[in-house]
Amino acid sequence: MNRLVPTFFILCLAAILMPGLFSKPPIPTPKDGPVEPSFFEPILKPKFNFEYRKKGPHGSPNSIEAKVAESSVVFDVKSGSGIGSGSIKLKEGNWPKKVLVRLHLRGLEGFSLSNGKKTIQRSDLKVRMLDPEGNLLEGKYLLKNKGYYEAIVPSSLLGPEVREIQIRWVDFYRG
Repeated sequence: MNRLVPTFFILCLAAILMPGLFSKPPIPTPKDGPVEPSFFEPILKPKFNFEYRKKGPHGSPNSIEAKVAESSVVFDVKSGSGIGSGSIKLKEGNWPKKVLVRLHLRGLEGFSLSNGKKTIQRSDLKVRMLDPEGNLLEGKYLLKNKGYYEAIVPSSLLGPEVREIQIRWVDFYRG
């Protein structure tokens, strides 16, 4: 009996100082009733492949690169000769909400986008001329200024069934 009192006292003290030691806390339930379990598909970051001529006339380099952000992608197009075309293929994920094409050219006389069924010409696109910091520039050509032309790819050209777009560009008319 002498040992029982201290043991009982220690257990009572432990129960007071450490709540939940001898009982389980209640399971929280939503205020509006039971909730169906939901399963979310992971959002895949889009991945792209490109097809284009790596070298233009006289060996001038061409490139297309993607800069993917959370809800946008910017395709940077650089063309040494100023004339070219290429395909952007969506290999994984979905098209982001905002898709831009930046053409690093001195001028932009011709530009078109196509998904194979629908083609949109430059005159029907929103194309802006910007400096390297993204500020709007006045005029028609960059000439000696640094910057790029930026076109917004309309969502009407993209959709879940569209896995590829073609682009064509011409910097200055060559007659």
